[in-house]
Amino acid sequence: MIRVAVFTNNPNRPNLYEKLSGIKEYIAESGQKVTLHIFRARNLPEMDPHQMTGEYNIFQLPKLEDYDAFIVDLHHIGEDNWIEDDTGRCVLNNLRNQKKPVVSIGDSLDGFLQISVAWEKSVHKLMDHLSQAHNCRRFWILADSVKNSETGRRMEFCRAYIESRSGTEWHELMVTKECAFTIEALEECFENLLEKEGRLPDAVVCSDDTTALKFMYVAEKHGFHAPDDYLITGFGNLHEGICTIPALTTVEVSCKEYGTRCMQLILELIAHGAANDQ
Repeated sequence: MIRVAVFTNNPNRPNLYEKLSGIKEYIAESGQKVTLHIFRARNLPEMDPHQMTGEYNIFQLPKLEDYDAFIVDLHHIGEDNWIEDDTGRCVLNNLRNQKKPVVSIGDSLDGFLQISVAWEKSVHKLMDHLSQAHNCRRFWILADSVKNSETGRRMEFCRAYIESRSGTEWHELMVTKECAFTIEALEECFENLLEKEGRLPDAVVCSDDTTALKFMYVAEKHGFHAPDDYLITGFGNLHEGICTIPALTTVEVSCKEYGTRCMQLILELIAHGAANDQ
C-alpha cells in the first residue's frame, strides 16, 4: 500500500476539488493501491494571518515517516503569508528532510518538483486574438502579486508578446503588498493609472478571472463598460464569468490535469525509488 499525504492551504474550493479529482482518477486508472490523506488549512487574504497559526498545526500532526510521498498545494496568501513564516518554513523543511518524493502543484517551492502548464501557446493565442481580430495596440496588464509562479509565468509571456510587436505599448497595475487585490487597492491603482494615461487602454489582460471581474466592477463605478470602452480577458474560466454581460473572455485552466500529472509523477518516482533531486 502506497501512502500519500496532501498538504493544502488552497482557498479556492473548485480549484482544489478539481485537482483532487485528477489525483484520484489517476490512482483508479493506475490500478495501484494508494491511500490518500488530505490535510487542509484554510487561509484567506482578508483574515488575520496571526489567527491562522493554530490551524496550521494540522500540518504538523501527521508522522511524515509513515508516508511514501507528499503532494503540496500551498500558496503565498496575504502580506504576512504562512509559507514564509516560522511555522511554514518548519513544515517545508521537515518535508525536505524526509528524502521522499514531494511534488508541488501550487507555488514554486525550493527543493520540490513542480507541476506546471505550458502557458506560452495559450497566451500567444489570446494575444493574437486581441491584436489581430480586435486591432488592440494599448494594453494594461493587471496582475495580482506574482509570488504565485504560474501567475508570474503567464504574465511574463503577455509582456514578452507585447514587447515583441512594434507599435504596441503596455502599463502594469500591481499591488505588491497583497497577494489578492482588494477592491479598494485595485480602485486606487485604477485611478492613479487613469489619471496618468488620461484614458483606458484597448484591452486589459488580467492574471485571473477574479481580478478581471473586480476590474470590471471598478471600471463601471467610473463610468466605463466592457466591451464598449475597453476589452478585458482573464484566466481560469470561473463560472462567475458567464454571469457578466457579455460573458468574460477567459482562458480555461485544467486544474484536473494538474492533479493527474502530479499523481503520475509521484507514482513514477516511487517506482524508481527516487526522491527530489532539486
